[in-house]
Amino acid sequence: MMQQTPVVLDVDGSVGPLAREKRLPLADWQELVRFGCGLRSFRRFSQAMKEQLPAQHGTVLMGSGDFHHLSWPLIERCIADKGFSAKHPLRVVVLDNHPDNMRFPWGVHCGSWVRRVAMHPAVSQVHVAGITSQDIGSGHAWENYLRPLRAGKLTYWSCGVDTGWASRLGVSEHRQGCVRRRSRAHQLGPGQDAGRAGRAADRCAARTDSGQRHHGRRLLVALWHLVEATDERGRRPGHTD
Repeated sequence: MMQQTPVVLDVDGSVGPLAREKRLPLADWQELVRFGCGLRSFRRFSQAMKEQLPAQHGTVLMGSGDFHHLSWPLIERCIADKGFSAKHPLRVVVLDNHPDNMRFPWGVHCGSWVRRVAMHPAVSQVHVAGITSQDIGSGHAWENYLRPLRAGKLTYWSCGVDTGWASRLGVSEHRQGCVRRRSRAHQLGPGQDAGRAGRAADRCAARTDSGQRHHGRRLLVALWHLVEATDERGRRPGHTD
């Protein structure tokens, strides 16, 4: 199989040289888009980036965590290029210590972009796995966008964070450290495979002597089984509307 070319969005010079890379010189945009910016400025950056992206490419590296929000236009490009739609949606998995679903009324920033992706009509669901930040704790609950959670389009997978507020607001189910939307549970893992996956999710927060790292691995394995139990349309293989 031919290896695809990795792309580096060279905004801040933080990504070293890679074999067979395609490096996009975007340093002139660094101060404008670092951390966040208004939507008009972000659209201009997105257009400049898309004009330089090759039609076919491999993994995209975007530098430090200050630029996580650059994922949004990349995912939108993937949706357009691959023909994803409401009937044939894309599922997105984000591995992050933070939910990146925090309120930001002035445009988009590195901690708010997930809402934009989750509410896209061609995205069935976004899973954010590995959250240990207090961004989803009770002290910061009000800062989270609730709409994608209530719509069942966003799931937080967390470790060691008290998320009881989510149950009280009726936006998710709290299972020993794994937070997920109750009304979506059967869609995430229908049938026998999903049953095993659900039990794995229940077990994933059981503390072990090997500590947090082992706990995180079990959480990711549980998430993998839940996603694997469905096809790319979020339905059992062979299931039709």
